[in-house]
Amino acid sequence: MAVCWAAGTPLTATTVFGRLDYPDAVTRCTVADCLLSLYRAGYLTREPLNGRAWLYRPARPLAEHLARLIADLLRRSPDPAVTLRLALVGDTGRAPGWNIP
Repeated sequence: MAVCWAAGTPLTATTVFGRLDYPDAVTRCTVADCLLSLYRAGYLTREPLNGRAWLYRPARPLAEHLARLIADLLRRSPDPAVTLRLALVGDTGRAPGWNIP
């Protein structure tokens, strides 16, 4: 997903494979299988390319994806306000690099 989000344009499985930081750890077929699974799960969309390959792109921007994850986690918390504050500020009382009172 990180490769797809960073690209900003649709990618084939071969292109995703070529952009991995660890291409020797997986095969191009494994990457294609993972992209297909992510497509079926709704994380990616795809369109045909020349009848032989697929172009994949994220179904939603990274910020929206993260926002949905955070919202889901907060819904599970017994005290969402405290959970959010701890996530942003931590137990030091100050957010690193942020000016949150």
